[in-house]
Amino acid sequence: MSFLRRIFRRERRDTVALIDIGARRVAGAYVHYEGSETPVVVYTKVVAMSIQTGEEHSVTMLRTLDELCALMVSEGVPALTRAIGRHAVDAVLVSIDAPWQETAVHHEKVLKDKDFIFTKQMVAEAVAKVSPPSPGKIYSDASVIGTKLNGYEVWHSFGKRAHRATTIILTSLIDEQVSNAVRAAVQKLSHTKRVAIIAGASLRYQALRVAFAHEHDALILDATGPLPEVALVRKGFLVALAETPESLESVDGVTSEDFMRCFAEVATRYPLPRTIFLLARFDQMDEMKRTLDGVKFNALWLSDNPPRVIPLLTSHMTGLVKQMTTNPPDLPLLLMALYYRYLEKT
Repeated sequence: MSFLRRIFRRERRDTVALIDIGARRVAGAYVHYEGSETPVVVYTKVVAMSIQTGEEHSVTMLRTLDELCALMVSEGVPALTRAIGRHAVDAVLVSIDAPWQETAVHHEKVLKDKDFIFTKQMVAEAVAKVSPPSPGKIYSDASVIGTKLNGYEVWHSFGKRAHRATTIILTSLIDEQVSNAVRAAVQKLSHTKRVAIIAGASLRYQALRVAFAHEHDALILDATGPLPEVALVRKGFLVALAETPESLESVDGVTSEDFMRCFAEVATRYPLPRTIFLLARFDQMDEMKRTLDGVKFNALWLSDNPPRVIPLLTSHMTGLVKQMTTNPPDLPLLLMALYYRYLEKT
């Protein structure tokens, strides 16, 4: 699914540093993986950004990231040693949200007069066809998230015959200087070369696909930060994504108008399913549910019956991720822990 597989090789035992970079805070965790056992979160830390007068947002983010990494060394390493008896970090996974990155869904098509055998080489060629980033930007991730053969979604597509194929690719675009600075900062956590950056939207979609494998058609409303995102999943595949630009961030926090704008953007291209997964920080879930209640759903669904809203709660993570730390659970970090475990199994 992603070039991350080439970075995170399947180890029997792994200790991983997770870093989540949002618009207004950074968070980190150490997670231990032991074979097929449930991953254990042994340390978490959240640091809010404190914007100084005249300071660029990216400078604030990088300064806060340095502060987090220092705390993960001074506080986290002793906690890690007490929990598992070792302090070495085998890999670092970094999730970055807007406004630091932009995510897009691409559909690369192959159409021939005669049937052909769909191969891995065709997927590689499809990824290579994605338009190169503009100067100063790089792709932090290019994940193949689905394949259609003759118009039908196919999970195990290699070796099958078709005359028409579509490869669905999710790309994450990031400023090259920001990417280099982030890598330099997190490298202080470990001497490992296994460091990867992925868009938060891509990561959370792939983690939710594991946690809710039975839900094939849904909207994912990501309100974990001040810039809401809506992802559309159809037949198990992410097909559209609507992000809130930083210029539209409200001084009053996330509003129902922010949610409505994202829903409406997706609705211009696809019919909307009637299931919504609500992702929010656990201490803000009730507030985000009230905000979602303010959306005029009948304008989008043409029905007086509201869609089914499924708030993602800690109970949904039971059996998937275990937390030893006494700090409150952090949803983005838990989903990161689940995502890495998913990589280990596929």
